[in-house]
Amino acid sequence: MQVLAGFAAMGVRHSRQREALLQKEREVAAAAMANDLAHQINNPLQSLTNILFLAESSGGGRDAKELASHMSKDFQRLCVLVEKLLSLPKP
Repeated sequence: MQVLAGFAAMGVRHSRQREALLQKEREVAAAAMANDLAHQINNPLQSLTNILFLAESSGGGRDAKELASHMSKDFQRLCVLVEKLLSLPKP
C-alpha cells in the first residue's frame, strides 16, 4: 500500500512540476514578445517625437506649434511606457 501511495505522490509531484515549467515557459514567451514589440514601437515613436520637436521649434505657424506642443505630451507618455517595457528583464 505504501508503495502505491508513494507512486501516486510521485505522479502528483511530477504533474505539478510539469505545469510549473509550462507556466514559466509561457511567461518567458510573453516577455520576449513584449520586448520585441517595445523595440518595434520605439523606433517609429522616436522618429515621430523628433519630428514634433522640429515642428515645435521651427518658425512655422502658431497653429502648427500648438498642435505639436499638444501632441508631444502624449508622445512623451508613450515614450515612458516603451522605456518601462524595454527595462523589463530579458528572457
